[in-house]
Amino acid sequence: MTAESSPEEVEAIKAQLAGLGFDLASLDEEGKDHFIESELPKDVADQARSLTTDVDFDLEVEEQQCENLHALIVSLTGSSNSDRYCGSVQTALQDLPPLLEAYRRELNEPGWCEERPKELALASDSIQELLSLD
Repeated sequence: MTAESSPEEVEAIKAQLAGLGFDLASLDEEGKDHFIESELPKDVADQARSLTTDVDFDLEVEEQQCENLHALIVSLTGSSNSDRYCGSVQTALQDLPPLLEAYRRELNEPGWCEERPKELALASDSIQELLSLD
């Protein structure tokens, strides 16, 4: 199985692999054909793309941020003053726990984070913003 890659992607991947110390001259004939045809084996293309993503993400930190947000939600909904929030805030506080739980489950699914680096960065930033509003 192969993944179609543009010539620019192939060059970027080759440069990344060369930068990591791979000797591209030692590729077997089949590997050379894949480069020439702008195709790479799917697993190689996926790994190379994950190496070239510029999103800095730490799963352990993200899990801790999720735990902190969960604690904040519990403290806001469990307080005796929780009825002081307007309807839209109460609705958001009710909607957030299942969304947060689904996000936490997906974080631990193999490949999920690598498949959506931009969305992951956006979600992570949103959690950070919510925590900073406390």
